[in-house]
Amino acid sequence: MKKPLLVMFSGKGGSGKTTMARTIAGEFHMPYLDYDTLVQPFLGAIESAYGLGDGDRYAFYRVWREPCYQTLLAPTLENLGLGNDMVVSAPFSSEVRNRDFPARLQELSPRPFTMLLCHMAPPDDQHFQMLEERNSRRDEDFLHDKNRFLQVYRTERPAWDDSLILILDSGNFDRNKHIIEERILSLRRNSV
Repeated sequence: MKKPLLVMFSGKGGSGKTTMARTIAGEFHMPYLDYDTLVQPFLGAIESAYGLGDGDRYAFYRVWREPCYQTLLAPTLENLGLGNDMVVSAPFSSEVRNRDFPARLQELSPRPFTMLLCHMAPPDDQHFQMLEERNSRRDEDFLHDKNRFLQVYRTERPAWDDSLILILDSGNFDRNKHIIEERILSLRRNSV
């Protein structure tokens, strides 16, 4: 029986993970879940109705982080359990720093699956420009202070086993897409 494939896209805000994930999901006809699409309407409604609480926007999001990721990962694992390949995009900032996260995810899944992490890490100047073009309220604090951007958006190498990771740091969409396509095709050929 073929193992389903989970392709995860991670990276800092505005790094191109959503655009690339949608492209790959469409090309390979794989179901796609996006963190922002699933949770931002709820977070926006909570923030609007109840305010940010005692902290700033980032403190507010830290409080809600765990249930938001559960909202993303529960249907992902359910689909993998049904044998469906999946594409998922989210920052996964804590998860990529946790060497044990892939094993933990495997333990939570009702069936074994193959995993690939596509970590989007464009060059700093290009990433800053991508944030400017995105023009999101969430990026306002960084767009007015490039030094703060460089501190907060500094790319960290994921702590996962190298065999599970593609670091996509060229900033070239077509080149990155080709690298991902080749790896997916290889994983599908070898997935038993």
